Parts: sequence; structure tokens; C-alpha cells
Amino acid sequence: MSNYLSYKGIKRATPLRQAILVLIVATISIILLGQTSSNEEIEWFIGSSALGFFAWMNVVISFFQKEGWVRYVGQSLGLFIILSFIIYFVAQKVSTISIVNLAEYQTMLIATIVFYLCGIMVAGIIKNIAKGLGIDY
Repeated sequence: MSNYLSYKGIKRATPLRQAILVLIVATISIILLGQTSSNEEIEWFIGSSALGFFAWMNVVISFFQKEGWVRYVGQSLGLFIILSFIIYFVAQKVSTISIVNLAEYQTMLIATIVFYLCGIMVAGIIKNIAKGLGIDY
């Protein structure tokens, strides 16, 4: 049994699989903790954290995509938008507080979107620099 990620393992981590994993865990967590936690903002915290995790995971994995990077990024961006709407819809339905009243979570959402877009752009730049220098990672 190996203790490292292989190229095959990275290829199996498609944007759709990543989004489904995050969606399932986030939805279950929002529903369960929304019903049991005394924190009125827990749904928004979970939703923001889930989107942040997807953004980090997706950007890191995108760097190691050797083939079809543009297609991978296109799928990722589309799924990020869909995932954002679904997670925030679930959080809105479970939460007793609207995100409109939570400026800090609005800021976190905007920061996550900016981070994600910048991360994808930086990953693409680094991939092209590495390719130009003949570095096979």
C-alpha cells in the first residue's frame, strides 16, 4: 500500500466527485448541526467552510492535472457556482438567520470566490511556467 498520491488517484478526483463529496458532507452537517447547535450562525459557518474547502481542494488538484486542464477548470467553475447555490439554499432553509443579516458571512463568501478565481489563475500560470522550463511534475 502506497502512502502518496499518484497521477491515477488525482485523475479520479474529478470536479464532479469533489463537488458531490462536499455537498453531501455539508448538507448533512448543516441539517444535523442546524437542529442541534445553539449557535444561530452554524449553518452559514458550515456552508462557508465547505465552499472554502472545495476551493482549496480543487485548486490544488487542478495543478496536477496533466491533460485537459482547461476542461477541468471549466467544469470546476460551473460546479463551484452550482455548489454555492445549493449549499446556501440549504443553509437558508435550515437557518433562522438570513445571510443578508450576516455581513461577516457575506464577506467570507466574496473572499472565497476571489480566492478561488485567483487560485485557479495562479495554478494555471505556474503550470505554464513549469511547462516552459521543461519541468515535469
